[in-house]
Amino acid sequence: GAWQGPLGAAKDFEVGFIAIESKALRGSARPIIAISSEYQLDTAGMDSLFLHVIDVAPALSADEDAVTLTDVARRIQAVLRAADENAALAFDDRLMAAGFDWEADYSDFQWIVGDHRLYLVEDMFPKIEAGVIATGVSNVNYELDLNSCSDYLVANDVLAVRLKGIRE
Repeated sequence: GAWQGPLGAAKDFEVGFIAIESKALRGSARPIIAISSEYQLDTAGMDSLFLHVIDVAPALSADEDAVTLTDVARRIQAVLRAADENAALAFDDRLMAAGFDWEADYSDFQWIVGDHRLYLVEDMFPKIEAGVIATGVSNVNYELDLNSCSDYLVANDVLAVRLKGIRE
């Protein structure tokens, strides 16, 4: 499966030489996301690297559009099961590796899912890469201000086109 993050991969999703790092942006005045290593936005060895950011906000308990982690997992599981039972089983394995428990009660944490943005990480995209930091420096954590990334916004079809032309 493409979801590699729970298995310790540097990027969340990898398909061939295309990777997607996915982040949730919890409503705040400043659009800042946390980057947890010098490898997350490192383009070395990749044909394309995308940063996917989705807006989420805590929901009021009465909000009809609210979803829990379990709701999202069930929806994805249903789609995968309808398409490919092996993919559904692999998804279950990744969920467990990420610490998800089907029996757990996640209802205290309900979210409203908002807009999403897709960035193509290339050229001068603001990032720290493993190959350009001093030897001996590792486990780099930093914040990325999405306001400085607007020149790299792309439409979803850019990702779709690149995935169609994938090389293994």
